[in-house]
Amino acid sequence: EPALVCGHNSDGYDIPEVLRRALSLDLPDCWLWSTTPRPVSVRERVFQSAASGSLKVTDVEFCGGLTSFDWLKYLKKLYNIKLPRYNLNSVAAHFLGKDQTKADMYYKDLPIFFYQGPEARKLEALYCMQDVDLLWKISNARKPFHQMHALSVSSGISWQDMINKGQMHQSTLLLLPIENEAGYAELWRKKSKEASFQGATVIPPNRGLYKSPVVTLDFASLYPSIMSAYNVCFTTVVSKPAHNLAPQTRNLVGKVARLGGESPREWFGRVYRVAVSGEKARACLATILDSLDEDGVPQKVVVPPVASHDILHFIIRREHKAGLLPTIVEGLMAARKKTKAAMKKAEGLEKLVLNSKQLAQKLNQNSIYGSASLKWRVVGLLITFFGRQLIKFTTEKVQELGTGWDARVVYGDTDSVFVKLSAELLISRPSPGALRPTKAEVVAEARRAGLWLESKLNSQYVSELGLNGIQLECEAVLMPAMLTAKKRYVAQMYEV
Repeated sequence: EPALVCGHNSDGYDIPEVLRRALSLDLPDCWLWSTTPRPVSVRERVFQSAASGSLKVTDVEFCGGLTSFDWLKYLKKLYNIKLPRYNLNSVAAHFLGKDQTKADMYYKDLPIFFYQGPEARKLEALYCMQDVDLLWKISNARKPFHQMHALSVSSGISWQDMINKGQMHQSTLLLLPIENEAGYAELWRKKSKEASFQGATVIPPNRGLYKSPVVTLDFASLYPSIMSAYNVCFTTVVSKPAHNLAPQTRNLVGKVARLGGESPREWFGRVYRVAVSGEKARACLATILDSLDEDGVPQKVVVPPVASHDILHFIIRREHKAGLLPTIVEGLMAARKKTKAAMKKAEGLEKLVLNSKQLAQKLNQNSIYGSASLKWRVVGLLITFFGRQLIKFTTEKVQELGTGWDARVVYGDTDSVFVKLSAELLISRPSPGALRPTKAEVVAEARRAGLWLESKLNSQYVSELGLNGIQLECEAVLMPAMLTAKKRYVAQMYEV
């Protein structure tokens, strides 16, 4: 009994065509695929996502455990690969090489070959066999079924739903049992209709050719790490309008006398982090906190005026209440770390399966940000807000710490910065007549400088920002490098 029907554009053409022929010949379609009845449904719809855009897709669903795996849909929707064309020859050339293609045949010529007699039908049969052979080779090369199985197990979702439905559905089913166990009811809410929020920071590239080394510093899983480090969750965030802050602050602080003799401001800083929407809101909050007496009662003060749309977001610190989303993310990150440790000891098929598992865990932990942002706008707003702060802090510190190498950030995007270092300052020669340093020596020194910056910055995230879990990594040295536009650069790369 088959468990999988695999093809290229099989959902869009082959299976619907077989069903059409079965209908015209008055054959029961549920017996076409196996010796047990397996009814099948075909549905056309428009699939939309931020990653893939708008795609017109055909969903094929079998009953009885049979799964339809369409390589074309997988590449466009799940793998999200960009190719000039998506016919089987183009896909085979991309994954297997240009020598692994077939003699193509236009689909409108197939009926002509069929009716031309046995010799022409042999050519048609050979064409179909080449289709199957190429699909088998591509599947062996890319091994998508291991990844699909790992995603299915980690998310608790069937293969067919994994293929036909979006990331939102997958993430919701991942969160649902944990939310229910914690006593929260999932409302299956639709995408928030509130106004969009500001996204990540992009530092425009300083266009040009760089002959000196450029070090790339990249945050490991930035958004999940922010969610964990800042305890950002719909269960821990309290958002208040700044213009109505005095009574709200009194309610939040309450009676301070019973809190061990702390001042209201000390207590407030220990319990809450504050994110600001509006320039004057933080000054307003500081003025009100300074005006509270030891019992938490506001005295008469002049509060700075703020706009009605200025919002302060109070985030309860982790030691007082752990958020649900950070707890889930940390569990996934710990599980992935454990899987990657097991990978180092594994070989062959076991290593391949473990690699698929850790990639599925990475995809799940990263998808929680997107799904949570659609359901709870404030979660996405705060994560990108703190992400912009981290990129700004990192840029300033890199140029401060790397003064001796004339370190300058020449490009930054979301979770990474490109740092240009002076080759002359990396390696100093004792005399003017000494030989110039070789490229290998410069790259080695740049690598050491990048690792030093990584260590210093990671310690400063803890000492200056009070953040545990934010990890910056020196990934590579680029030399030479040419930056042309956002996400457009070419370089010779040396991994760290």
